[in-house]
Amino acid sequence: SIIAAMIEEMATQRSEVLEKQHEERLREAMAEVEAVKKEMEEQLAAQQRNAANGGAEVEEMRKALREEEADSARLKKELDSALADLETAQEELKQARAELQAAAANVGAATDSASE
Repeated sequence: SIIAAMIEEMATQRSEVLEKQHEERLREAMAEVEAVKKEMEEQLAAQQRNAANGGAEVEEMRKALREEEADSARLKKELDSALADLETAQEELKQARAELQAAAANVGAATDSASE
């Protein structure tokens, strides 16, 4: 039967057309998936770069803070040393005054005894 053969031929052609359309849609969908995957990989790489840069900045800040703490400790030592030197100088000054007053008293006593 020619009609049955024609119907079968049309069904086969339609099936081939649908299969080709399906394959084309599948290729388009795969291309979209690849594009999204590539974009996500780029975003991840950017985030990793930012994290690495941020980590480097934090490490620089920590280093600067350690340096400032070391400077502060050094300045405190210098200040403590200067204060100790000042206290020593004050004690020496008190002692020198006492000696000077004793010498003045001796001179006064000697002057008094000489005038008698």
